[in-house]
Amino acid sequence: MNEVRPITLPCLFLDIDGVLLRRRHLGMFDGFELAPHCLEFLEWAIPRFRCRWLSARCRKGFLDGSHRAFRQAGAPVSDPRWKVLHLVDPAVWSIDKTEAIDPASDFWWIDDNPSDHDRQWLLAHHRQDRLIEISVDRDADALHHARSRFLAVHDEWPEWIGGSLTALINAPVRNQ
Repeated sequence: MNEVRPITLPCLFLDIDGVLLRRRHLGMFDGFELAPHCLEFLEWAIPRFRCRWLSARCRKGFLDGSHRAFRQAGAPVSDPRWKVLHLVDPAVWSIDKTEAIDPASDFWWIDDNPSDHDRQWLLAHHRQDRLIEISVDRDADALHHARSRFLAVHDEWPEWIGGSLTALINAPVRNQ
């Protein structure tokens, strides 16, 4: 899909649990539902970033875990709007999420619970400003807050962005 978009887009690393899916009951390991504004956030983010899942659900590079999570959380994946999930590639890592991030790249990272190691890595590379820590478990409007932070940093998005989500969704899907 990246051949449809300019390579110069910043990368957006997205955690899934606690960011796009919220726990139905705090303390439950796998009882998730769609976070408020989840689909709208993805539809907004995908044309503006090269989005990557940075989640334990797909850390080995396979999308089945992320797609299954959204399906089990109630996403009507047969609805054409949910094809946006196919436009997010998994980021590969094994122990620490930061293994998937090039500190010299133009990246952003949204996570609800970064580890102490992740925070130290960001600090060591002077990139702690690129972490947006939100939790839809604690704040139903967390995705709106994340979007507002991006809009505050980027006053103008490139002109080509308008209307490009439809073209991205309708592009042929790569074999995973």
